[in-house]
Amino acid sequence: LIRAVCRRVRIPVIAAGGAGEASHLCAAAECGVSALAVGSMLHYGAADVASLKQALTENGWEVRP
Repeated sequence: LIRAVCRRVRIPVIAAGGAGEASHLCAAAECGVSALAVGSMLHYGAADVASLKQALTENGWEVRP
């Protein structure tokens, strides 16, 4: 669904909701999203910002400093 939306619209797409681990973020990034929202993961302590950035970077995704 995310990939289909990214291909169909000409505005930035932000993937929000449903991620429970870093691999879910990598999967969403592969679909072409412009950004990833990770509020629940951080709020409930499932991950921290540094570990998520590290996982994305290790999988070849550019992250903000």
